[in-house]
Amino acid sequence: MIGAAIAACVGVADGAAAASEQRLTYTVQMSPYGTIGTYLSAKHKNGDEITITTEAHIKVALAGIVLYRLETSRVERQIADRLVYFHGVTTENGKSVEVSGKAIGEDFIITSPSGTVTAPEQFAHPIPGLRERPA
Repeated sequence: MIGAAIAACVGVADGAAAASEQRLTYTVQMSPYGTIGTYLSAKHKNGDEITITTEAHIKVALAGIVLYRLETSRVERQIADRLVYFHGVTTENGKSVEVSGKAIGEDFIITSPSGTVTAPEQFAHPIPGLRERPA
């Protein structure tokens, strides 16, 4: 079972500009391997714009031999409750997958190794309550 513990949480407000930033760092543990990595999340809010960045660094090793490795990096940007940008790279055991998304007009264009698709406009709106997640 993977368990996570909050290692740090810092919130900073910048006066009347209503800018704030919250950073969370989790330690990822897995029995019987112990600590296998970290998960980092940062949320920066400035007015009606929110940028969320996440990273995960996971490595499972036994007797010095790496059995599994996962690296992820993601950035998403929302303006006025609308997803306007996404970029993510996931590398699992040496194989990378990159996904990008961008709001263009009423559509959200997603590009991945499978090709480019146009998501309907309602896709670019977050799930209710998602915007207010911790990070």
